Amino acid sequence: MSVLEFTAPNIFSDPSFFSKDRQNIAKSAAEMIALLRKDPTLSMPVPVLDFVVDALERVANGQVITGIPLLTELTIHQASEILCVSEPYMNKLLDSGEIVSHQVGETRLVVLKDVLEYKERKKNLRLGVLAELVEESQKSGAY
Repeated sequence: MSVLEFTAPNIFSDPSFFSKDRQNIAKSAAEMIALLRKDPTLSMPVPVLDFVVDALERVANGQVITGIPLLTELTIHQASEILCVSEPYMNKLLDSGEIVSHQVGETRLVVLKDVLEYKERKKNLRLGVLAELVEESQKSGAY
């Protein structure tokens, strides 16, 4: 699995330098963002520019950015960590077909893209149910 990480070196190693390092990183990221947004010669698709700007803003805030290809294969353990579920529950999701898996030897693998799509489907389902509950509450005058 190829992983590309952008992070500020030594940002947490010495607390006395934390605010100075963070300010420098934020300033550099802000300068890069301004340059990317204003440069008329920049030939970059808008979604790519948005991604780069978002990554720079996160780095400026002290976050680590990790890029992982969507077709990366994950073990059951890794997938269950992404979904914040137990491994037995993850196996039930795979057995039911809610997330596609395949077998390599004795190891069951899932594709990161499928795990993230399942996570998004569940999020949308929760938001839909919440919207229905709010609507029902408003109609009944309880909200």
